Amino acid sequence: MSRTAFFPYSSVAFTYVPGRMQVTFTASPLGQALWSFLTQKHIVHALVVAVDLGAAPVSAISRDLLREFGNGSSAAEPLEQLEGGLAARFPAQAPIDVMTVKKVIGNMIRQILETLGHKVRSRKSKANDGANVFTSSARYE
Repeated sequence: MSRTAFFPYSSVAFTYVPGRMQVTFTASPLGQALWSFLTQKHIVHALVVAVDLGAAPVSAISRDLLREFGNGSSAAEPLEQLEGGLAARFPAQAPIDVMTVKKVIGNMIRQILETLGHKVRSRKSKANDGANVFTSSARYE
């Protein structure tokens, strides 16, 4: 008996609509790479599972974020890893403000989850992020 992998979000068209302050940033190669990363099937699934468990969505993807965009230095703090990796991968955008990147990621996650029918339940909740990338996060229902 064969099993067919089922991914319930396959037919969902995720479209990012940046706010007025994020238009320039998100039109950049960095912004496009972040959106591509966040809309991968396994990342979307992790976000949804986190919401279903009542957890902060960012905590479910922070280790993947560091693997994808960090510099791999285990000696550096997570935000330094992220900043170093982003600066190396996107030198035309250096210096990169990691706090802005984290805000854009949060905005992108909100749009992904709202597309799937989730609503913001609370803002600025403790993220409980084991990778220590995010300290706060919105929570969804």
